[in-house]
Amino acid sequence: MNINQAITHIADNAKSGGPVGSRREADRIVQRLSDEVVRDWLAVQLAEKARGLRRERVLEIERTAMKEAVRQVAHSKAFDAEAFRERLRKEREERYARMQAKDAERRAAREEYYQSGEAKNITSQFFAEVNAAIDELKVHLRDEIVMEWTTELLESAITLSDGTVTTWGEASVLDHNDRIEMFDKNTKANLEGAVRHEYAVKVLVESGQPSLNSFVAQGGGVK
Repeated sequence: MNINQAITHIADNAKSGGPVGSRREADRIVQRLSDEVVRDWLAVQLAEKARGLRRERVLEIERTAMKEAVRQVAHSKAFDAEAFRERLRKEREERYARMQAKDAERRAAREEYYQSGEAKNITSQFFAEVNAAIDELKVHLRDEIVMEWTTELLESAITLSDGTVTTWGEASVLDHNDRIEMFDKNTKANLEGAVRHEYAVKVLVESGQPSLNSFVAQGGGVK
């Protein structure tokens, strides 16, 4: 038995309502694995943990560099903090007003689509608009942040989508765009996942049902 077979076995044999991959079941499966398989798996896990720790350290370095640069700007004689805060306030109000208007349009369109039985189309449209809003916010943040290119940051490693490792100091435009795409995909995928669960909560609260199985059994759900 290899690792993938072991994982599949534990997942397939998880008891309904119980944790997937209980420690007892995992211990039982480990006894059936050879020492070589266990060592290979441990090596993979150690490497992944090391990469995770490196990512956390680099992220902290990035945040520190940004905070330090912002602090320096804030204490600069040429920096008008009050005017800066006022500009941010106005921009936030304008963005909020645009979002409110778009949200009202989406709600009306969503209701119309639900009534016509084309819920899948409005869902796709909704996520497309959400992604566009994220892109807009990203552009705004890009124009507002300040980075200090510290030696520590420039020497920090970053991993590209193909597994290639470079540093902040050596990364090219293509490398940075690769990282941008990675972050964009994760941000939008995480948001969509959160929204789906928010919708599930809304359905359960409004219907008074304890689970989606119960909701569907009572005739609920989009037809």
